[in-house]
Amino acid sequence: MCKGDPVPEASRPGAESPKDAYGVAVTATMMVDTLLTFFVIRYGWGYPLWLCLAATGFFMLIEGVFFAAALHKVPEGGWFPLALGAVLFTLMMSWRRGREALYEQLRSASVPLEGFLRSLRTERVVTVPGTAVFMTATPEATPHALLPTQQGSVDRYYQVYSRDFTAVYSR
Repeated sequence: MCKGDPVPEASRPGAESPKDAYGVAVTATMMVDTLLTFFVIRYGWGYPLWLCLAATGFFMLIEGVFFAAALHKVPEGGWFPLALGAVLFTLMMSWRRGREALYEQLRSASVPLEGFLRSLRTERVVTVPGTAVFMTATPEATPHALLPTQQGSVDRYYQVYSRDFTAVYSR
């Protein structure tokens, strides 16, 4: 926080000291941490809903009082960490939605692995010594990096391994 602080401080108009921004930022961070703790203990650890609500609700109540006490600092500089957090949250959510859309597009355009392996067994394939590992997030689809090797632009290898490192093609 110390190293990244000079840039936001220099660009934050109207505040006489960083305590206005830090009071809001720290209490908001505590509330977000408590909210995330709820999801961890409920869905990660599988505790009953009533216990999760009681445990995190207790802390959320206390942190809500702290946040309400810091709200008067918002016009005096506390708006900056809230605005910065909103911008970063929007950026991360846009990135996530973009990755999901890209994944869906690649998955829908991918060649099924079984058909690809059948074509390797029926065609005469020229290979070179060595092993190649092509990683993919979808084990039922042919990795996109492997497709140019079958179109003649890259050498073909004796062995090809899937994501769990089992040989899916061997000569």
